[in-house]
Amino acid sequence: MATFKKVYRTEGGIKGVNVHCKAFDKPNNKDELQQIDLSHMDEQHSVKKYVESIKSIFTLMDDGVISPSAYDTAWVALIEDVNEPNGGPQFPTCLQWIIDHQLPDGSWGEPLMFSAFDRLLNTLACVITLTSWNIHSDKCKKGMKFVYKNMNKLGDEKEEHMTPGFELVFPSLIELAQKLEIDVPNL
Repeated sequence: MATFKKVYRTEGGIKGVNVHCKAFDKPNNKDELQQIDLSHMDEQHSVKKYVESIKSIFTLMDDGVISPSAYDTAWVALIEDVNEPNGGPQFPTCLQWIIDHQLPDGSWGEPLMFSAFDRLLNTLACVITLTSWNIHSDKCKKGMKFVYKNMNKLGDEKEEHMTPGFELVFPSLIELAQKLEIDVPNL
């Protein structure tokens, strides 16, 4: 609890009142979070405080950052909204992310580091998603141009740089692309 003095001017001069505040300060560590007593708050407010507390725990952690995955986003963007009469995407923001994040070379993936495994996997997944929704054929063409131009780089990459599961996932993506009548190179 914080106490501070509120000062105000009256006809009789300057007066002060001690004010007590029960507002929560941001906890500095996990132990302080566990000592917070929320019993005096109504349920909705306490849920909000718990959420804030959990968020503050995560801000105290320094476990790094996970970059967005074009591959995972592409799969989530394929999910159809079963409540939509015309069958739009369940997660349109994922589809929009794909549309907004194609790299200048036509690929999708980590922009700061080039790995043929990563870029080809991400790019083909994004092209499949856009093709499935029948949108942005220009981005699909640019993406497939990248795939054709860079397929030969797979042989030059070091095996330790291979995306985990690539040898299983990429052939499956090629097969799925062929079912969608996307012109893909043979493996």
